[in-house]
Amino acid sequence: MNQNDKVIITAFIYALTRLDKKLPTTVLNQLGMIQDVADHARRLEMVASSYTDLARLYEEEYDRLLVDASDRRKGYLPTFDSSEYDRDLEKLAECICHSPNPVQAAKDAVNSSKNCRINQFFQHIFNPSHAN
Repeated sequence: MNQNDKVIITAFIYALTRLDKKLPTTVLNQLGMIQDVADHARRLEMVASSYTDLARLYEEEYDRLLVDASDRRKGYLPTFDSSEYDRDLEKLAECICHSPNPVQAAKDAVNSSKNCRINQFFQHIFNPSHAN
């Protein structure tokens, strides 16, 4: 998984957490057809853009990640053990995408203490007090 794929997946997950309603059936079907999220991150962008409410939130989160990366001048994402983080992010994204309710699954995953490493990552990315 390259850095841009991580940005896409992270922005997509975080956009879902900000959505205040369930996804339409057509969007759920599109997500369900993505078998390997890590290898098809661009399809997540296409899914997000197909649903106006999600598209706006996704673009905001994607832009926020890029601005944060630009401000820090360290690349797209903070440094984590890449192989460990990649596996965690991939598993999390696939669970969310194949869930009957991806919006709630994303909210639960981001707020769950079971995903400690992922939560630390999200807090570092999206909490302004952690910005460098």
